[in-house]
Amino acid sequence: MSKITFAINGLAWDREKLEQFLDTAATARYCGVEIDGEIAAYHYDKTFLFKLLLSEREVVLSSLSGRFELNDPLKHDDELSYNKMIAEFGRMCGARVLVVTIGAGKEGDDVEAGIDCVAEACKGLGEYCEMLGVRLCIRPQAGGLIARPEDVDRLLDKAQPAHLSLCLDVGWALAVGGDPAEFARKWRDRIFHVVFSDCGCDDETKLVAPGAGAVDFAALVTALNEIGYEGWAVVDPGAKCADPAAFAEVAKEFIAGQLGLSVTFDNVWTEEQSQFSTNGWKETESAPTPEPPIAEEISEPIETAETAPAETPEPSHDESEPTDSERVDDEPVASTEPEQEKQPEEQAAVLEAAPVQESLPPSESEECFELAPAPPAFKKAAFGAGIFPDENEA
Repeated sequence: MSKITFAINGLAWDREKLEQFLDTAATARYCGVEIDGEIAAYHYDKTFLFKLLLSEREVVLSSLSGRFELNDPLKHDDELSYNKMIAEFGRMCGARVLVVTIGAGKEGDDVEAGIDCVAEACKGLGEYCEMLGVRLCIRPQAGGLIARPEDVDRLLDKAQPAHLSLCLDVGWALAVGGDPAEFARKWRDRIFHVVFSDCGCDDETKLVAPGAGAVDFAALVTALNEIGYEGWAVVDPGAKCADPAAFAEVAKEFIAGQLGLSVTFDNVWTEEQSQFSTNGWKETESAPTPEPPIAEEISEPIETAETAPAETPEPSHDESEPTDSERVDDEPVASTEPEQEKQPEEQAAVLEAAPVQESLPPSESEECFELAPAPPAFKKAAFGAGIFPDENEA
């Protein structure tokens, strides 16, 4: 039985049409959605709202897409910060995959030097993603710097598997003259994400719905099952798709009718994938936190034979009781009234003497990431990477 889980990419919908995109995914009953960095940047300090939008439609965030543009070295630091923040947003929203594409670079640039630059950038980003529990994947594209199979080989050889994996774009594999199924077997140890794209039979640069082009998806699914692939397969309508909603429906019908696979979330929507329900945060069972012990009140010292004061003769009936001014300061005053509450100074002394109860670590089912406002560095990075048209919008 195949363990491929299907999602749809939202690049064809802009940020203002996010809810329309999520409605399309829910109507077609895809398990998950993949969003780009612009949506992540806009919702970085609105994570609760974004998760609520997902939960209302019962879809999960499968992955995020970032980018590296190597034609402007002055933007490298901003782009690195930008992609790190995308990974943080994905981690807070439950995604475990960050897919990056590489720009073509300047004409005449040395490809080998460009691959070295990409490897160095992916090393820093990959280490950060590994710390977050997010897998960084490179997505080759025709016309990009990482465009040929040999370029992919060189890049993967320069990067540690824990820091960089491969996103197999099926349409790209066919466009560069390869066999997607054989590519899946070749890079079986590095593939962590798959894009179900298809190319026109007459024009390999034209993106069409899966099943409407030249890709043999049956052979691809067989190869993915052989290598034990258990991950996301993303349907990508492309940024220039005229009717992405119809594209999503056609792709779903092909996957279900011709490949015999289901894109629905019925068997995928689990607590492990999302801690959200349609009514808000889903309550998770965890070990009850014991209440701190109540500090016992300090009782009056017990008098013993050694510490008891010497007995004095009782005054006769005609001897009057001494007044308060005549009493010795350290002489105890007998009182028949109930003991008064301790003064604040005494209560503080009691609490200081009480043992300190160490807080228990959070349980495995609890998220350890807290939502924080978008830091200025992120907004600056997003502006520097060209995500927003002007700085005021950032």
